[in-house]
Amino acid sequence: MEICSTDGLDGLSVGRLAGDLGISKGNITVLFGSKEQLQLATLDAAEAVFRAHVVDEALAGPPGLPRLRSVCEHYVAYLETRVFPGGCFMARTFAEARALSPAVCERVVGMFVRWRVFLSDLVRSAQRRGHLASYAADTLGLELVALQQAAHLALALGDDVGFASARGAMVARLSEPHDERA
Repeated sequence: MEICSTDGLDGLSVGRLAGDLGISKGNITVLFGSKEQLQLATLDAAEAVFRAHVVDEALAGPPGLPRLRSVCEHYVAYLETRVFPGGCFMARTFAEARALSPAVCERVVGMFVRWRVFLSDLVRSAQRRGHLASYAADTLGLELVALQQAAHLALALGDDVGFASARGAMVARLSEPHDERA
């Protein structure tokens, strides 16, 4: 996962992993069979790490707008704490999806769609509780994904102003003049 966060999924190979771990390629091949299977297993593991750092704690909190805000705050914390040296594993992977094998690309696209739909569903939950009524849920969900991607890129490039701007834009999107920050 660390290799992929900096070099992308295409930078992960059986030979590279074996070399980094100081073991034979045969040992890696026995475990995964192929580069594609290694990439798919890495995606599964990275998604579990992402869920643990960004989603699980937020889901334990109150529903509606507080939960949506918490997910976004946890995402920013996930970036800032550098869970992976290259920043957000998912953001890095989304950017290279079309260059990967069809099976890996399909998995990455599925992860992206699930994340976008998850955020949109959280917006709808907030709307059912009287918040964010002026937004189209699917549009706001996509805007949040875009802002998260921007935060990831800014952090990866060392652009503190860009990172703060992306974070501030997320906060602004989740605030309304009549909203009492509930």
